[in-house]
Amino acid sequence: PIYLTFASNNNQIKGNVLDSTTRGGISLGTSYQNTVKNNIITSLDQPIRLGYSYDNVIFNNTLVFEDKGVSLDQSSNNSIIQNKMISHTSNTYGIKIEANSVNNVIVYNTFLNNSCRVFDECVNYWNLSVQYGGNFYCNWTGPDVDSNGYVDNHFSILGGVNKDHYPFTTPSFNCTYPSIVR
Repeated sequence: PIYLTFASNNNQIKGNVLDSTTRGGISLGTSYQNTVKNNIITSLDQPIRLGYSYDNVIFNNTLVFEDKGVSLDQSSNNSIIQNKMISHTSNTYGIKIEANSVNNVIVYNTFLNNSCRVFDECVNYWNLSVQYGGNFYCNWTGPDVDSNGYVDNHFSILGGVNKDHYPFTTPSFNCTYPSIVR
């Protein structure tokens, strides 16, 4: 596992292949303005975990897990973009956001198998606009009567009031909002 703690700021964690048969993958604790991108992480627990961490970018990672794909606790203003989350067990979450983790942007992610369940008890952004869209959920692929590439009904996020108003109908979409990635 890779751990950044106690003001580990402005780092890039990229291009790693982590295979953990125990706990964890990449964990940021009290860390700011880091970029975690292009990693492949297999973990029994949480491939990516942020605790008390702000202004980080989680981009283009493949996560295979049995608990939670990405976990946020007391972590705000992060961007979670274009990740693939795959779970092989039931009762798991692709993303779980708790404890005052607000103003996070969660877009262009692909939730496959049992990771289609997502949980957010805070207030965050699960889509940007009709121009940019939201995320793909394997259990929410239609209807799309107007054939615009978005499911006609919003996807309700478990745990609170959040909704993805523009869920994609297929996982093959083009990320047109790359300016947020460091």
